[in-house]
Amino acid sequence: MYSHPRRVVCLTPSITEILLALGLQDHLVGITYHDASSCEGCVVVGGFLMPSIEKIKKAQPHVIFYSPIQEHIPREFTKGECAAIMLAPNTVEELFETIGFIGLLFERNKMASGLISRIQRQLELISHKLERASCKRPRVIRVMGMEGDKVLIPGKKSFQNLLISLAGGRPPEDIAEGNAAALDVEAWRRFDPQIIYGCEGDREVISLLSTAEGWRDVSAFRDGRCLFYPCELTCRLSVRVGSFVARLASDLYVEDFVQEETWLTPPHRKGERCIPIPLPYVKRACIVKSSIFDFENKSLLIEFTRPFTVVSTLEGMRRGVCFVGNHYSPPPCWPLTHRLGLSSSRELVYRALGLERDIASFLFTGADMDNLCIRSASRGKICVWVLVTAGVESNAQRMSRDRGIYYEPGTINMIIMCNMALTPRAMTKAIITATEAKTAALQDMDIRSSYMPLECQATGTGTDNIIVVEGEGDYTLDNAGGHSTLGELIARAVYEATIEAIGRQNSIRPSRDIFSRLFERGVDVYWLVSRNKGVPPAKKRQFLCKVDDVLLNPRYASFLHLCLDLSDGYSRRNPMDPSSLEDWCISMAEDIAGGPVAFLLDFCPRSWPYPLRRGLDAVLSGVFYGLDMGGELSAS
Repeated sequence: MYSHPRRVVCLTPSITEILLALGLQDHLVGITYHDASSCEGCVVVGGFLMPSIEKIKKAQPHVIFYSPIQEHIPREFTKGECAAIMLAPNTVEELFETIGFIGLLFERNKMASGLISRIQRQLELISHKLERASCKRPRVIRVMGMEGDKVLIPGKKSFQNLLISLAGGRPPEDIAEGNAAALDVEAWRRFDPQIIYGCEGDREVISLLSTAEGWRDVSAFRDGRCLFYPCELTCRLSVRVGSFVARLASDLYVEDFVQEETWLTPPHRKGERCIPIPLPYVKRACIVKSSIFDFENKSLLIEFTRPFTVVSTLEGMRRGVCFVGNHYSPPPCWPLTHRLGLSSSRELVYRALGLERDIASFLFTGADMDNLCIRSASRGKICVWVLVTAGVESNAQRMSRDRGIYYEPGTINMIIMCNMALTPRAMTKAIITATEAKTAALQDMDIRSSYMPLECQATGTGTDNIIVVEGEGDYTLDNAGGHSTLGELIARAVYEATIEAIGRQNSIRPSRDIFSRLFERGVDVYWLVSRNKGVPPAKKRQFLCKVDDVLLNPRYASFLHLCLDLSDGYSRRNPMDPSSLEDWCISMAEDIAGGPVAFLLDFCPRSWPYPLRRGLDAVLSGVFYGLDMGGELSAS
């Protein structure tokens, strides 16, 4: 007999984050597709706005956590099947109360207290740093969309404006009290925002404002100070609130935070944990925590028993190297290191770690060192060790298709070592082999280009780097190409490590649901439905709910998965007979509709890759005809 709930359905992403932070993933049996990437193995019960009651009941939860927007949920569970609990914190204090409540409910009081203390320390740190900042508080506004001829922003008492204040910004004050407020162009210009920010989904709106008459005439657009953050940071009040406040504050106060007189402590080590790398010439390997700009950094540090030659794609050939490493700077440090440049930032890292530049060769990354993946591969007497960090959500690109627009060191980084000595030829050849294996991993995972996600798979991130260590052993190897044993082992270890590192850093797995794959391509089903005049506004919610139900069906999800795969071949100009695909799509639409479908409606823009476009048109047309909505049968 358990004293706390063992089966949980969570319909609110911010609460799911709290459950995961408290180590309760094994209790989760149902989540929305907004959480699916971070909860491998859970049943997806639909979206945040319209979760499936049927799917929730099938999960047999003991408790359901829901938000005010899902007010119909408790009415569906009135027969004692489970408890439905609404949790919707809107202030930091309410967030702490929510964490404490969940900790008490699941007997994780100590972990809950520790989580609250960590967030409090993050917020206190920013408060102390702001006391040393010299500039005036800038005017900051969060853009959330457009409503007619007005821009939507957070309301006066929204948690988002609270976070702006905690980060040292000044949000608008003469606005409505609710969760959202609408500003006309005159109020916009009177406030004259100096910094505008939004989530990734707000890019289009902010881009339109930057060129629209009247709207563009504000300081933020003139100075080019528009910022974008992941939706899970901007749109949720949850366990990452301290991290977001720190990141926003660093963006607002770059010029202050890079100055040494504003640092609370100088760069220094804070502790380390050892990691095993059983190579005779590795004296020790560890993850070192350090303080730089007062924020916690983490470094992979490998010390050798003697100086070696290494090949680094960041520094070239280096001799006399006693230390190699991979340094992680957290997001609040990113604008500061960009401001200082690579050379000065490297010096700060070496200063914090107590290293001399002449004998150290490091890579630099924005991927957390806690997500480092270590893989080895061996055959006979040859053994290869590969250490990889990887992140692909911000600047993944397809070489030969995407533009090169900026320089930034290290997103997918790897260090390669062998138990044999490598010649310079083998070391440089290893870079080609590792790069090809990394690209194979990205292709097999269907990682999308950040710049052309509909059309292109990524081949890398554009900022990837590799260090190959000369090593030592009984033999000297001269070839690391694909036909050599050494090349095969490097490729296998790199491939496996890259897939696992991406999973750890970005919660992207090779086998993921159709909702995630559509999101990664920038496909917004709500937008597709909204642009079709044939869907009556009063029935839009019903329509979208039915779409969610269809995509939760493995048969129709598999159909769309195949259309996505066909689209990549189509984008590479592979020959395709459109008539066969059209017949298949009409057949699937009729299956969804439960009756005849004369033709597919054009829900998707015609510029989209043909198989993806017609696959989505088939699903949405099937729902349209199945609900017998009538009205206009063409997209606007």
